[in-house]
Amino acid sequence: MNSLSTPALRVSRRALPHCRIRPQVRFFHPTRPTRLVQEALDASTGLFCGVHSLTGLPWVASIPLTALLVRTVVGLPLQIFTRIHARRERDIQPLIRSWQLFHEREAKAKKPTENPKVVAMKDSKVSQKRLRLRWKVATGYQLAGILQLPVWLSLVESLRAMSGTGTAVLDWVVPFMSSSETYQQERLEHAQHLLQPTMASEGAFWFPDLLAGDPSGTLPLLLAASILVNIQSGWRALPGKEIAEMNTAQMYQSSIFRALRITVQLLALNVGLSGYIYQMPASLMIYWISSSNIATLQTFLLERYMFVKPPIPPYAPKAASFNQPNAKDPFKLRLV
Repeated sequence: MNSLSTPALRVSRRALPHCRIRPQVRFFHPTRPTRLVQEALDASTGLFCGVHSLTGLPWVASIPLTALLVRTVVGLPLQIFTRIHARRERDIQPLIRSWQLFHEREAKAKKPTENPKVVAMKDSKVSQKRLRLRWKVATGYQLAGILQLPVWLSLVESLRAMSGTGTAVLDWVVPFMSSSETYQQERLEHAQHLLQPTMASEGAFWFPDLLAGDPSGTLPLLLAASILVNIQSGWRALPGKEIAEMNTAQMYQSSIFRALRITVQLLALNVGLSGYIYQMPASLMIYWISSSNIATLQTFLLERYMFVKPPIPPYAPKAASFNQPNAKDPFKLRLV
């Protein structure tokens, strides 16, 4: 009797994974370059397929679950790290401002051969470096969030390839960035191995086919709104009144941040509009919407429970004035 036909060794069709993984092909020719991008896409595809196969959920549920997993493992630690050091730097701003005023007065009193402003700026940089080192403020902590960008791009690009579309994410954000015919041809050849036909029947509600777009425009509208809400909650800009009271360097820095914030908001509107016009796959929009909303929720929870104590208010110059010059004790110097 053939032992392979016994019921104990039979594998049911339902137990098999529902994902097609691109076969691993190794090129040992010395002139063949390593496809680092393709390897990253294969790893991201394996993550989506692993969550889909292990949980047994349809794609419409496993895609948001993957977004939650990635945001918790990658995005949340970076967000906590950035906020901790931002709070530390904001707490020492009164000290930094006090040292700046001290160095300005000291430079004017010494009357050096150099410009007093240049001397005060050099001394202030040394004092700021010492303060940040003492208060354990990491250098360049603002750029920590950029580390999750390659992971996000890899996941989105792999999901785009799994949906069978030949248009990359950058084509929806900045269409003129991918005009190379060679690049598009290589991208299409690699995308053929990652296509997941089961996405065509595992949608929900008004989008049963995750490989197609949303003709109603609801998902593109939700996508643009989710990105805008995420920017509003995570990229908070100072009001113009506070910016006007800053020194020149801080004013330029805040102005650049406000301009960057407006640019990202315009790109968010462009993503929603392009997703509707070019029919972005519903699977890609679901992941993008889920990732943005999870990031917004994490920001709210961090501010609500982790950073409950209000920070030290920033330095602001104050002036006193009175409308009755002949009044006795106009500044209330006497004790009542």
